Amino acid sequence: MWRLLKKHGANCIVIDADGIGRVAVQLLELSTPTTVTIIPFEGSSRDVDDPQTFWNRRHEAHWKMREMFEKNRISISVDPVQREELASIKMVEHNKGFIAIEKKKELKKRLNRSPDKADTIMMMCGTFDEIPVLTKLQSRYPTRDAMASDYPFNHMTC
Repeated sequence: MWRLLKKHGANCIVIDADGIGRVAVQLLELSTPTTVTIIPFEGSSRDVDDPQTFWNRRHEAHWKMREMFEKNRISISVDPVQREELASIKMVEHNKGFIAIEKKKELKKRLNRSPDKADTIMMMCGTFDEIPVLTKLQSRYPTRDAMASDYPFNHMTC
């Protein structure tokens, strides 16, 4: 983790804080230099920006990810596993009328694995406004899309 932060000049870690992730958050907070921000992402949390539209943070983060793809702020990865995971995500009906994404358990069953690579992008999109920006890069990470984002988020940095 520390080598990746140094290699990319990063100052922030977004970590899955549901379930066993809570322990990882605590361990990271104890061992992290003060120059690095830890952002716990709790997908099951009802603490959302738009409580009239989204039931939980995971649903809202998926919607934000969708918007970022549409606005070319991020681009589809060249990683075939991540592409498959992103393409497999389904919207579902929520019994209370919220915008909702299928349960992770259902997606895991369909993929025969956890969608970890898609989750990294989703968590980054869901915490995008919380990530501290030191400087905006003038160059971009290599991408196949000339209209890609000015933000250095891709399958290599998430």
